[in-house]
Parts: sequence; structure tokens; C-alpha cells
Amino acid sequence: MAISASNSALWDHDVNTGQVHLSEGWSNLLGGEAKPTTADISDLMQMVHVDDREMVKANFKANFVDTVKGLNDSQYQVTHRVKKHDGSYIWIVSRGSVTERDENGRAIRLMGIHHNITLRKQAEDALRESEEKLRGLYELSPIGIALTDIDGHYIEFNDAFQKICGYSKEELNKLDYWTLTPKKYASEEARQIESLKQTGRYGPYEKEYIRKDGSMVPIQLNGMIVTGQDGRQHIWSIVEDISERKKMEAQVNELAFYDSLTKLPNRRLMNDRLDQVISASKRNNRYAALMVLDLDNFKPLNDQYGHAVGDLLLIEVANRLQDSVREVDTVARFGGDEFIVLLAELDEDKIVAESQVRVIAEKIRSALSEPYKLEFQDANLHTETVEHHCSSSIGVTLFLGQNADSQDIIKAADAAMYQVKKTGRNQIAFR
Repeated sequence: MAISASNSALWDHDVNTGQVHLSEGWSNLLGGEAKPTTADISDLMQMVHVDDREMVKANFKANFVDTVKGLNDSQYQVTHRVKKHDGSYIWIVSRGSVTERDENGRAIRLMGIHHNITLRKQAEDALRESEEKLRGLYELSPIGIALTDIDGHYIEFNDAFQKICGYSKEELNKLDYWTLTPKKYASEEARQIESLKQTGRYGPYEKEYIRKDGSMVPIQLNGMIVTGQDGRQHIWSIVEDISERKKMEAQVNELAFYDSLTKLPNRRLMNDRLDQVISASKRNNRYAALMVLDLDNFKPLNDQYGHAVGDLLLIEVANRLQDSVREVDTVARFGGDEFIVLLAELDEDKIVAESQVRVIAEKIRSALSEPYKLEFQDANLHTETVEHHCSSSIGVTLFLGQNADSQDIIKAADAAMYQVKKTGRNQIAFR
């Protein structure tokens, strides 16, 4: 009763007759009525799954037939499949030993037990399949995965992680987390380590890795602490190469804030910069200035040679403007042939500040008045060079942060520029 309750069956094999006596649990295992069974060993062997049959025979022969030993010293254990009455298969583990030998030491009686392990095998197979799937995801994942010890030394990593870093497996095994991390991230790394200690996780956060070739690769990191069976802690990290995303963000930023032709800040970015300069002027009590520039002889070039040549002129104007100002200043294109120059951090004295602006404005006016030599291809793909003369009308307003409003500043400089347009062009006017 105890054996049957354990999903098992006893067997008793008479080697001379080839008969095997099985307890009632055997019939029960096969899906039939629980009753004792006697069968020939050859018939029982036919019930073994064809793929397991030779292995079972070889195991039986090696332990019981070819070996001459004392009683119970030839232990037999084999795991295989057996066909049930309905044609399906169950997994059993069969264990046995010699209980009787003849005077020559030949085994003549064997006894043992069959135990149904189908549920265990199914669980093992499911676990193995799950592990194989996870291993496949780990190996084939386009996202880098790395295991480090608590000090940051690399223990395990997938191919994607190696590709991100540019190192071979052997090289990475000799490196640690800090070798790949630029020093500028030290404070952020300290915060992430504190998060690991407090919550067992870190990230997501963005940083860069130093690749083997010395280049920087932008990445996003997530990770967690895991504890092994030996009680030691390790860190699993998910490492995603975000180079393409950063490029897309840069492109979106450029489209949103920069002029596509000249690559100068556009109206939106200039308004933001102007607000920043106004705030800085309030803090440091230093003057700033805004210039509005309009080209005086631009339309005839467009009319005669087309917009492509006109675009060449605008690009050259942008270059000359940038060469004429300081690093703290901003040059922007407002559209068409209209440009803005924002001068920051001028003197605290208004007279001195105005003098500084006049010097820069005159430098710009002079630079823009120089001849332009524009090379382009005509309809027949022949290279032509056009020399164009183009001056500029410049309107300027000086402001101090305490009394400044961005829209009023732009309107004042714009009005000064139109004043120049009315009174002869190629001049500088203040308002």
C-alpha cells in the first residue's frame, strides 16, 4: 500500500525463467486496474520507448549480466519512457540490485522499484526550455547585458555588450566597470551606487562608455543586485546603445532651434537667448545690445541668378557675422535676408558699453560690405563665379536688464534698422 501510494511499483525478476513479477502499482502506473502483474522481460522491454530501448538494455547488461559480484553490490538505475495502455508515455526511474546468485556468481534474481517521475520530467523539461529561451534571448539580444561582482569586475556578458564596448571577451574579463566610465560621471555614479544600496536597483540613467578605440558611445543603463546561492552579491546591468536616438534628438533639436540653411540659431532660439541675457544683465548690472541687420542689395542677386545663388550669399553672410563677434555673443537668422546679433556682457557704464557696440557694429558693417565671390553650377553643370557687392543696414538698441522687455528690445532695434533703410543704407543707427 505504501509503495502504491508513492506512485511506484516493485519488480522481481527471475533471470532463469525471464519472468518479472510486478506489484499492483505497475498496472496502475500504466493506466489500468491496480493488480499484480507477471510478464516476460522481453515483453516489458517492448514497452520501453524505442529511443530509450538500447540504452536500457546496455545498462541492464553492464550491471547484471557482465558483472560477477556479491549480492546487492551491482546497482542498477536508469531513467526511460514506458508506454501506457492508451499509447501515451510516462517517464520512470527504475532502480534495482541482485538479490540472488548461483554458485558461479551469476545473477539469477533481481529486485527493484519503478517510480513514476513524469511530473518531475515535465517540470525539468519546461525549466530547461525556459532556460534555453532565456539563454537565447540573452545571447541574441541587441541590448547589452552584463554581470559584474559588487566591485564592478565583469563576470559574464553577451555579444551585444562586447559590441558596444569594442573589447573581446578575454579583454573584458580583465577590466572593470570603472575602466569604461569617464571620470566626469563620478558624482552620478555615486548616486547610482547609493540607489543600489537603498533599493537594490539603479537607473535608468544616461552616460557614456569609453570604447576600446577611445571613442565615446552614449548608453542608457538599468541594473539590479542579485544574490547567488553562495550568498555573494552581483549586479546585472542592461546596457543600451542610444547613439541613434541621440542623433535623432540632435536632428530634432536642430530643426526646432536652428536655421537649416545657415545653421545659425533661429527666431525661437534667439528669443530664448535674449531672455537669458536679460536675466544675466539684471544680476550683473552690465549692459547688453541687440542688432537687427538687413542686406541692402540682396534681391537683385536672387532675381538674376536664382535662390540657389542667393542661398550661397546668405551662408557667407552668416560666416562673416560669426567671425566678427565674440564667443559670448549670438548670431541668428530671423528669416529671408534679416539677421540678429545679440551682444552680451558689455560694460556697466552706458557710454563705454555703447562705444563697445559701435566697434563691433562697424566691424560687421565693414565685413559685410566686402565683395562676395560665389561659385555655382549653371544649367549645363558648368562652374561659374559671380562677384556680388552687398552692404547692410544695421539697427541697434542698448539695454539694461532691469528695464528690459524682449519684445520691446526687438522692436526698437528693428525700428532703428528701418531708419537706416530710409536714410541711405549701409549705416548704423541706435535707438
